[in-house]
Amino acid sequence: MIKNQNKIYIIIIIFILIALMLIVFLIYPVLRDIQNGSKEILSNKSKVAFLNKQRNELNGFNRKYNNDSYDLERIDQLFVDSKNPIDFVEFLEKTANDSGITMDIKLNISLLDKGFNKWPVAISNITVTGEFFNILKFSEKLNTSPYLMMIKNITIKKSQQVSAVDANFLVEAITK
Repeated sequence: MIKNQNKIYIIIIIFILIALMLIVFLIYPVLRDIQNGSKEILSNKSKVAFLNKQRNELNGFNRKYNNDSYDLERIDQLFVDSKNPIDFVEFLEKTANDSGITMDIKLNISLLDKGFNKWPVAISNITVTGEFFNILKFSEKLNTSPYLMMIKNITIKKSQQVSAVDANFLVEAITK
């Protein structure tokens, strides 16, 4: 009976050793591979999420840029071109004509490095002749002009023409 009992113990020990060997050599490597694969999947998933977030931010930026580019162009048009102020001069002439006054050729434009609010400005000395009401209309159109500008000084005096006045405007316009 002891022999049978020893045989049973030996068989149990052999089964335990076989089970341990199966666990160590078969099951553990498979579980380790599964664990490493899971870590890699989670890493790739977080990389994909990060890349998707970056793509969404880039798309949002592109949409904002496309929407704002029109505004940026409009903002750029608010400034007088310091190298070529022809558009500004044409605007002044057209505004004077639309207001029913004549603009004298005494249009002087001086470029300064710093003007109001420390921006570079073009200082214009504009002399016009016309009826007082039309000069007021011209002044109002200058204040609501498409340029960032400010009337610094207005001098009005009676003209030699009948029912007309001469006005001298000192205007500062921000340049680019």
